[in-house]
Amino acid sequence: MKLVCTKNDDEMAREGARRVAEIIRSRSMAVLGLATGGTPEGMYRELVRLHRRGELDFSGVSTFNLDEYLELSPSDEPSYHAYMDRHLFVNISGKNIHLMRGDTSDPAGRTRVVKLSESTRRANARYFRDQDDIPRRALSMGLGTILEFSREILLLASGVKKAEAVRRMLRGPVTASCPASLLRQHSRVTVILDPEAARLV
Repeated sequence: MKLVCTKNDDEMAREGARRVAEIIRSRSMAVLGLATGGTPEGMYRELVRLHRRGELDFSGVSTFNLDEYLELSPSDEPSYHAYMDRHLFVNISGKNIHLMRGDTSDPAGRTRVVKLSESTRRANARYFRDQDDIPRRALSMGLGTILEFSREILLLASGVKKAEAVRRMLRGPVTASCPASLLRQHSRVTVILDPEAARLV
């Protein structure tokens, strides 16, 4: 596991984008597993900026998203599908974009339904008009799938609220009670942290 501690969020975003861009440029068909939320937004902005400057072509990219709110359709503004459309999807063929459908009637397969913690719901409140509209469950790609099918894993973490989870991921026992610790079983993981997330390591 490679650890990269950056000076600030902007540097974290640039470093993450640089590494993703390297992967895209080095393969005729790059496959990306993508997360949502506040942490990767800066990285996605930087990737879109590189594309708009003619320095990065997404036409050979396929994407798979890691999660989706249960019971939201792709057209719902707070859905992760809509999030990806807003923040990253540029010049990627629709046939190469693979997103879970939160409105599915049979959420089976290599995904699982997870109950969202109250802290996760609070963190995502900004995407919803009303507290009661925030979903309590989501579909999620399991870590087993991520570990099995990923050649390389890039994890970004920012903010003091992530510091304890980062410490447990890097220094604690490998256990399902800290799912990110399972990433230590993969041979090619890079963790990029801002100073606040890195404060306990």
